[in-house]
Amino acid sequence: MGNIYDASWRFVGRIDADGMVYDEGWNLIGRVDENGHVFDSSWNLVGRVDPDGNVYDASWRLVGRIEGEGIVLDNSWNVVGRVDPPHILEGGAALLLLF
Repeated sequence: MGNIYDASWRFVGRIDADGMVYDEGWNLIGRVDENGHVFDSSWNLVGRVDPDGNVYDASWRLVGRIEGEGIVLDNSWNVVGRVDPPHILEGGAALLLLF
């Protein structure tokens, strides 16, 4: 289980080992699959994350990046939050695309 935080380091949700993403009230808001595809709670594809930490929306537009230590940046390189290990890439993509 990896916790997800916004830019103020406020807890906003979590991602579990199966890639299921929950908000702070444990409501399922989406999923990140093993290939880096991000789905909303209606199972619509909303984007993807590549192995280098680049996050794209469903139209392949770059929306941000996840740094190795779990810091999440938008496409203007502003910090939008952070994710705890072990699911840094998946949780960062969820933060950019689902929250």
